[in-house]
Amino acid sequence: MSKNETLDMDKVTLYEVAFNIIPTLGDDGATKTFEQAKKAVEKVKVETLIESSPALLPLKYTMSKTVDSKKQKHNTAYFAWVKFDADPSQIESLKEELDHITGILRYMVIKTEKETNLSANEVAEMLSGKSEEVEENKTEEKNNEVESEVVEEGEAEIEASSDEEVDKAIDEMVGDNKEEAVA
Repeated sequence: MSKNETLDMDKVTLYEVAFNIIPTLGDDGATKTFEQAKKAVEKVKVETLIESSPALLPLKYTMSKTVDSKKQKHNTAYFAWVKFDADPSQIESLKEELDHITGILRYMVIKTEKETNLSANEVAEMLSGKSEEVEENKTEEKNNEVESEVVEEGEAEIEASSDEEVDKAIDEMVGDNKEEAVA
């Protein structure tokens, strides 16, 4: 869109671009790559620019990228995001520019809502499963408490039964085996 064209604000949409940045770049390299990506976004943005700086997180699966004719595999990545208003016709040019930033392992451009403003660290924690692990542990502890209550109730029932009843049950079991052995 040229500067002489007027922008139809009804067409402007809120987008979010999320980045996975190659972890071997380190903190400084990830920040520089993120700055490059933000410059690409600033070329197409209309208004809003909300961002969250890179945070290192484990990936759920291995991602690979070929850089300088070498295939690299990564199990971690720096995660960052930028929200911005833009005309939908400008998104393709943004994607083309992001494709040329070698430090980006993967990116995704989506339409979004203003209410979702989690920091990259919060997203990293959610994606790494830490918050899920806490909930799973709580659920597991509750299940163990219920199981131990049931076991304790079962033990109480056994203790309440007489020794004669227990001996009789054992004799019946052993007696059946004796008859099979004789036959």
